[in-house]
Amino acid sequence: MKRIAFERAMEYLHNIYQIDAELEAHLQSYELKFNNSRHSVCFQSGKLIRVTIKDGRGWYTYKKKTIGVYANGIRVPRILNVITGIIHEYTHAIQYFRFVKNGKKGQRAGELETTLNEHHYMETVSPNTMKQLATI
Repeated sequence: MKRIAFERAMEYLHNIYQIDAELEAHLQSYELKFNNSRHSVCFQSGKLIRVTIKDGRGWYTYKKKTIGVYANGIRVPRILNVITGIIHEYTHAIQYFRFVKNGKKGQRAGELETTLNEHHYMETVSPNTMKQLATI
């Protein structure tokens, strides 16, 4: 499941970003680890990305700094939780790459882009899930 989730997440990110060889090398330089801790997901710019494999806890997205709707424990298959977690964290890696490439100018990272990517992915693979989003 982990390999399939990673492949699907990377395919999605390649479809929405123009990932050149330099950015691809940056993304491949991260070590991806999976855990079962109570923390949903964690990104560390020190070349480690941890994604929690949530079992039965539902899909959650950020409520603050978002697009007016959010996921609040929507039941989805475990693989979709893992895929959206990978998309979220690797979007942070892309943000960090852009920040460094731009001479550390501009926004370093943020949750709006990551949340939009999660929502967009879920909309493409599970439109019915998107009908269950809560309004802020």
